[in-house]
Amino acid sequence: MRHHNVDMPIHMRRLDLTPREILVNILEDEGDDLGWEEETLILEAAMRLAGSPEICLRMIKIALNGLLIDGVVTRDGRLICLRE
Repeated sequence: MRHHNVDMPIHMRRLDLTPREILVNILEDEGDDLGWEEETLILEAAMRLAGSPEICLRMIKIALNGLLIDGVVTRDGRLICLRE
């Protein structure tokens, strides 16, 4: 039972993040210098959202577009990485 209580706040915290924050966290915490392949990043981020898969994918794609427009991330071919 104690193990369940330790993991719960971490799980709840992930649900509170916006799609943009999820993308940035993945790129910061789990990315490397080369970045993430775009479709893999989208799928990974969508799995961290609560909701139907179609809605989650759409939300992540919109968030990624916003990050690209705002210049927070860059696209190099099929790779996405944080702008330094």
